Order: sequence, then structure tokens, then C-alpha cells
Amino acid sequence: MTTTRPNSTAIQGAQWGDEGKAKFADKIADEYVEKGLICVDYSVSGGANAGHRIEINQENGQRIAVNLHQLPSGVFNQNVFAILGNNKVINPQGLVYEIGKVKELSGGTIKSAIKVSSTATLALPTHQAFEFALKSTKDVGKGATGQGISPAYADRTLRQELYVKDLIDGKFESFEKHYDYFNQIIGSLGVNMSEVLIPVFTDNKGEKQTVGSKEYFISKLKEYRENLLPFVEDVYDFVKNAWQDSNKYAFLFEMSQGVGIHPTYGVKPDITASDPSFVGIDSSTEGIVNHLEIEHRIGISKLYCSSVGARKLPTEMPQDLANWYRDNFHEFGGTTGRPRDIAFPDLVATAFYAKVSHANEIAISHMDAIKPDTNIKLCTKYLLKNTGQETTYRPYQWWVDQVDPQYQEIPAWSPEKISLAKNYDEIPAEAKDYLKLLFKETQCKPVLLGTGPERDQIIRINEL
Repeated sequence: MTTTRPNSTAIQGAQWGDEGKAKFADKIADEYVEKGLICVDYSVSGGANAGHRIEINQENGQRIAVNLHQLPSGVFNQNVFAILGNNKVINPQGLVYEIGKVKELSGGTIKSAIKVSSTATLALPTHQAFEFALKSTKDVGKGATGQGISPAYADRTLRQELYVKDLIDGKFESFEKHYDYFNQIIGSLGVNMSEVLIPVFTDNKGEKQTVGSKEYFISKLKEYRENLLPFVEDVYDFVKNAWQDSNKYAFLFEMSQGVGIHPTYGVKPDITASDPSFVGIDSSTEGIVNHLEIEHRIGISKLYCSSVGARKLPTEMPQDLANWYRDNFHEFGGTTGRPRDIAFPDLVATAFYAKVSHANEIAISHMDAIKPDTNIKLCTKYLLKNTGQETTYRPYQWWVDQVDPQYQEIPAWSPEKISLAKNYDEIPAEAKDYLKLLFKETQCKPVLLGTGPERDQIIRINEL
């Protein structure tokens, strides 16, 4: 049996992403720092396609919401090392912008220590242009965010990736060859790469710029290099030494997206290119950390489900009810702004994702997302439509289309009462019954509840 390391937590999306992971990450990092520990907040995988929203306090007493895309949630906290790990694909333009915004919103001095792994892969405008060309000419990749994530990870598979280290070392001849290679491929699709408009990160959301000439491409990379130099290093020894010292360092691993869009366990075509499950921690840390050694492996789930893409969830809500959730709980993508599909809680899929990712705990956000006079419907079983035989989740749309979800309805609780609760004893009895059912169906212990939109509306549960 694997021994777990004290003061270690990992969080992942237990559904299809957009579960509100950042708020819980912020809470967990705060708890570790309050214990007198230094928190290593490690962003494991993904790239600028990830969008997580957190609230921060400013010196004037105001609280503002911030959308982060590449940096981990604890970046605004003191006594935190904010690490971008080996399995990330780094958008240098977006990262330079994001670091600048963190500095600006932190009063001119970044409170955390940002460390970007030199062995992370780069996601460049060329990758974004290739993604655009595939979408516009081959009718593939429609669920992509425009950030070039899949082409960047494909370069790793093809053994032709460019590392952050290559940028820092100034190997611009390699970048010139890279530009020529993608220019030829994209040109063969009938697209002029230099003229492709790609999304960029600026204060003007939705802004796009052309890829530009090779000379322009290289000049911008040289600019990003100068800005990123203070933050890039080989993080291997630091992570190894910190992991071995549980009395000084706490670890918080942040996974991107959700297990429901895992390359193997998600329904195609709406999958991500990286491993969003806890298993991906092993390779992202180059074997330093076995994910089973992590004490708290928490899947984050919403009280309801949301999803973006072509997939059709078996528990989708009627549109009038779905619109109520979108309007009241801002169900639009943090990176793309796309409206999300809304579904009733699917405990069959949630239990499957927990099993394959080795989750041992669960946190539930949006516990106040209760429509007046409406019971809570939970899918607890799948039956095959043609035979009535009970079945399980499988990651294929043709399979999901065959299942008939079976629901258990439980009484709703007061959203006002739960939003005011400060501890487990104060939450409504109906909510406690829901948590017991969730534990039974997923075999994951509920440990955290999000009871409202505010940063401090989180309850830690020790009673179950």
C-alpha cells in the first residue's frame, strides 16, 4: 500500500471542466500558508485554453474577479511558489501578459514566486494558425479554443517540440525552421499562415492579431524571452527537495479542465490533448511524485453539470431550466465566452471519472444553485434503451446515446440558508442527505462545499 505524504493535495475537475476549481485551490493554498507552511502551487498540464476565475482583495478594500489562464490560482498569495510544470504547453505572449496583470493587480510587486519549467513545451502562433487551418478547411477540431493546444502537444508526439529552454537559450534558428515547417503545411491547405488572425491576450477581450512574417515572429519571441528570463528555470531539484520536506512545504497540484474530456475517457471530439487526471502528475513531475502518494485527491464537482462542445450529455436539462442556470451562474466559457450546455448531475459518469483518476475525496461547488420550487434530480443509474439492462459509462457518443438515465429526486434546500452557513452543522438537513448519497454513489468523501459566489463561502467538512 502506498504511503501518502502529509500536507499534499491535488484537485481535478470531476466532470467536464468549469467546475469552479480555482476557488477551492485558493482556499487550500490559504489553509496551508495559515499553518505556517510554504505552499508549492503546481499547475500540472494544459495551456492557455484553461480559464479559471478567482477573486482577490486589493489594498483599497475592493474585491475584483480575475481570469487566469496559465498561472495557478495561488499566484496572488505570499509564501507560495507558483510553478508551471513540465507537461504544460506555454503560450509565451499570454504568459507575459498574465504575469504583467498579476504584478499590476498586486500593487506592483508579485507576492508569490513564479517558476516556469524550462522543460515545458511552447505553444506558438504557428500552432494556433494550424488549428485555424484545420478547422476552416478540414472541418475538424471544432471544439478547440484557438490556442493551438492540440498542435503543440502533437509536436511532442512527433518529437519536434520546442521547449521553453530553447527560447531562453536563444536558439532562434530552430524557431525559424519551425516557422518554415508550419508555413509549408498550412500553405498546403490553401491558407496563408502569415495572414491568419489568432487570439491574443490583451486588456481587450477577443482581440486578434495576424501571425505575421517570419521576421516579425522571431522579433516577438525575442521580446517574450526578455520578459520571461527572470521566471524560467529547471524546477526538477526544487520540486524534488520540497517534496521530501513535508514539514516545510505543502503541495497543491492543480489539474486543468476535467476528467470528462480526458483523451481516453472523454467523448470525442470534445477531448483535451493533455492528461487532466491525477495520473498526469507523475509525468509532469518527471516521476518525483506518484499521484497515489498525495494525501487528498479531490475531484471538484458542481451541484449540476455543464459542458461545452459537440458531445450530448445523457442528462441534459430542458432549455428553459438550462437558461436559468446560464443566466444566474454565468455559465459561459472563461476563455471563449461560449454558452455551456447544462445537465442534471450524472453520478454514474462522476463515479467512473473518480475511479479511473484515483480520486479519494470530492468537493461540490454551487451548493446554492437551487431553482425555487424545484427538486434536485440526480442520475444514479444508466439503463440501455433497447434492453432495459443496467450499464455503465463508456467514452463514446454512440454509447452514451443508447443509455436511458434513471433519476432519483431529492428535496431541494434553501439557497439562502446554505449561503449563510459557516460550518457543516448549519447547512440544511436536505443538503446533508445529498452529501451522504454522493458519498455512497462515488465512494469519494465530501470534504469541501462552495455555498455562494464569495471567496469566503466555502465550508470544510470533517463530519462525514
